[in-house]
Amino acid sequence: MSSTLRVQRCASRRVLLATTLLVLVAVVNITVDAEDTAPLQSRALVVGVGRYDNDTVQRLRYSVEDAEAIYGVLLNQALFRSANIVLLTDRTQLKPTRRNIMSALSATLSHAQKADLVVIYFAGYATVDRSSGASTLYLLPRDADPDSPASSGLSLEEVGKILNRAASERFLLLLDAGHSGAAIGPISREMTKRQDNVEWAIVTASRPEETSVELDDLRHGLFTYYVLHGLGGAADRDGDGVVTLPELFEYVEGQMILKSRVLGISQHPLMFGRFAGLGPAKGVFH
Repeated sequence: MSSTLRVQRCASRRVLLATTLLVLVAVVNITVDAEDTAPLQSRALVVGVGRYDNDTVQRLRYSVEDAEAIYGVLLNQALFRSANIVLLTDRTQLKPTRRNIMSALSATLSHAQKADLVVIYFAGYATVDRSSGASTLYLLPRDADPDSPASSGLSLEEVGKILNRAASERFLLLLDAGHSGAAIGPISREMTKRQDNVEWAIVTASRPEETSVELDDLRHGLFTYYVLHGLGGAADRDGDGVVTLPELFEYVEGQMILKSRVLGISQHPLMFGRFAGLGPAKGVFH
């Protein structure tokens, strides 16, 4: 395995996963030069956790940088006004604790209207808890106890329920996490309960059985690095100045497969959902 591979974003008895979650509430084309097409009230919650209060949790070197870079991309592509983006990282005044994340999520969604675009990005650890007999994925905020994720983490079922109650009708989730393909189930179950014209998609950094990595040479998580480059224009396959979701996924998948082969690892992104241009949820797109 290459020496550039610093850490697998996966560890512990319950399987810790470094996670990057990006939720776009309103699945629209993500543009490179989007002044004309950007929704008027795009909103975002961007979270990056590198250091945890629990000393047994290994520090993540690049999750804060991942979050800050996503924050920068949102601003630079003119999709968002700075006043409508909440950033919570190790370096901000408000730290990414469970209370602060939930408060920011509630505020972000409460202000979102039907056609609004809302981004929620989470970079940090998560854990798959199998103690109850079922596999439940929990995002771990800064103050989480990895041995008690049900009381201190954020479950994907909970996130799905919150999004289900939101006024917005379109969602996109991007998860940079080992085993993050396991999140497709709980999110899709909540989305299919809605009776409106909801459009949604989930893109994960790995299949359920795979780990996820962050790399010293990229100074990012592998998945987030190529998401950033794709949104910067590298994924604009047809050169029309617009990076669509299918274009972004095709680019990220191709680049990750090539890099994984060089590193001697197996990491494949997945995509699932119902969104503009692809119609109803058709399964995982490879």
